[in-house]
Amino acid sequence: MPHLRFPRFRAARIRLLVLCCCCVLPAIGRDAGAHAADTTDWGGFRGWELTTFRLEGAPPALSGDLERGLALSGQWKLLQGRKRPPFAARTLAEDLARIRLFLAARGYPAAGPVPEAVAVSREKRQLGLVIHVNPGDPVRVGALTYAGWPDGVAVPDTTGAAILAVGDIVTDEDLATGQLGLRTYLRNRGFAKVAVRHDLRPLGRGRAGVDYTIAAGDRYRIARVAVEGCSDDLVGLAHRVIDIAPGTEYAERRLADAAMDLRLTQLFRRVELETTETAPGELLLTAHLENGRMRSWDAAIGTWSDNPWMIKSDWVDRNRFGGGVGYLLRGELATHESRFGAGLFWLGWLSPRARTQLSLDRIVEDEDAYESFEYRLALVQSFRPRGRDILNLGTAVSENRIKEKVADSTDTPEAQGRLWEFWIDRKWDRTDDPIAPSRGGWLKVSLTTSEPWLVSEVPYSAAQVDAARYLGVGRGLVFSPRVRAGIARSMKSDRDVIANRRYHAGGYNSHRGYRRRALGPRDDAGNPRGGEVVLLLSGELRFPLPWLFEGAVYVDGGNVWAEVGDVDLGTFPVAAGVALSLRSPIGPLRVGFARNIADQVAGEPRELWHFGIGYPW
Repeated sequence: MPHLRFPRFRAARIRLLVLCCCCVLPAIGRDAGAHAADTTDWGGFRGWELTTFRLEGAPPALSGDLERGLALSGQWKLLQGRKRPPFAARTLAEDLARIRLFLAARGYPAAGPVPEAVAVSREKRQLGLVIHVNPGDPVRVGALTYAGWPDGVAVPDTTGAAILAVGDIVTDEDLATGQLGLRTYLRNRGFAKVAVRHDLRPLGRGRAGVDYTIAAGDRYRIARVAVEGCSDDLVGLAHRVIDIAPGTEYAERRLADAAMDLRLTQLFRRVELETTETAPGELLLTAHLENGRMRSWDAAIGTWSDNPWMIKSDWVDRNRFGGGVGYLLRGELATHESRFGAGLFWLGWLSPRARTQLSLDRIVEDEDAYESFEYRLALVQSFRPRGRDILNLGTAVSENRIKEKVADSTDTPEAQGRLWEFWIDRKWDRTDDPIAPSRGGWLKVSLTTSEPWLVSEVPYSAAQVDAARYLGVGRGLVFSPRVRAGIARSMKSDRDVIANRRYHAGGYNSHRGYRRRALGPRDDAGNPRGGEVVLLLSGELRFPLPWLFEGAVYVDGGNVWAEVGDVDLGTFPVAAGVALSLRSPIGPLRVGFARNIADQVAGEPRELWHFGIGYPW
């Protein structure tokens, strides 16, 4: 049966089915009449063309996966659309069995699918098929017990955890996940050799008890940490990155974090952590490492609507001076910007999860309203507090020369000169996937200031907040709202914020109804010059399409204002659009169309096409 794409039933599944049937025998008896009501001679339709196929009545959260696993629903073929097999009574019987097994394993053992032939054309030997599913009442957890639970350890709160709670539907997947969740919970509290199993018992119609039996064993501590396999100059750094002191209580999570931290140094091609019992309650933690490729050269060429073309190249030697101290050379050439620079970096200075970088860059921006030349010496300290979270602390001294292409009609002097800036960026990332997120969200806060007394000739301060959420709304749909708000103020009343530090909006990553930087204040020639306040609000609904495609509908709104006093939400351009994505290893390749529907900016097109790589946020 090549179309059977549901996992095979293990012994646990069979026990679950037997138990669930015991809990819902009255419901099964009640639904028997529904099964018997189908008296259609399905053999008479053998070889007919199946023109339509629908599944009705299944639980909404399961309907999509269930229908995709049925042979008669067919498969999408590139350039051919959906292809269904010729009808056969045997295939129908197998699909009905699949439906019962699929729903029983997900807590609906009384499910009763009933097929119905519709739109029958005997002349053309065509028919449509509808399968009506009566899922029946699910079996839910009526009680939880924990036999052998270790003393001094609190039973986990099942609220929001991956552990079954009273009232949850009893499914094979959740039983396995809950068992693993309990095991992980105890392993993170020192019980390195804990074993957990579960048993089910009927509590009456529609209810079952889940009894966990725990063999916790000894509580362990890490007595010693050893590092093997890497070069001698990296042993000390490896110990610092692992960051587990002798006597630390064993925790599975701590070891996983240590392994991830070692991989993120990009110094090791092999990272394996192994624990060995050396005495009752004591473990030796051994890190088996192997030096990776220290020198690499990367180059890329691409096109984005914010920069029609861009070429980037980097040369990195990650351990040129030993102990995780290396250097990099980088270059970037794009339609409106070029950047060339070099940097020196080292790992684990202020903390085990830190990276320090000292860099010197020459940055040139060639915009419609201005041209800027910047030489920048920066010192950046990056920390990773948790997972993909990041904290950057930095300071930079720069020399900026700005050439305004059109003289300002005001008497404001041209803003250019030296800057000594200090900044902090903090990003909290709780997304499930950094490239194609579908759950969770992220928040980033950026604060920048420049001292106005010693070095800075054009001092300013700025604050910006960016946030996005990814919400699953069923059937593969993902709704994602986004907000960006920023404000920048000059510390000198007779000067604007320097041109290459102002806010801009318009383009693929900000407001898709407008061309790059097309929103906001303009100079006397009509070129966008940027402003001191930005506000962007967006919402996008993404939905799956056949093969590797994905569709989306979205609304983008926002604007840039010259200064705080000019903010007027009555001038808030809004665009609506559609997008088509093709999933690829480097992220989704997207093409989209937008139409401005409110407060259109004069002189800008009402409709716009855009192309980009990756999601806009």
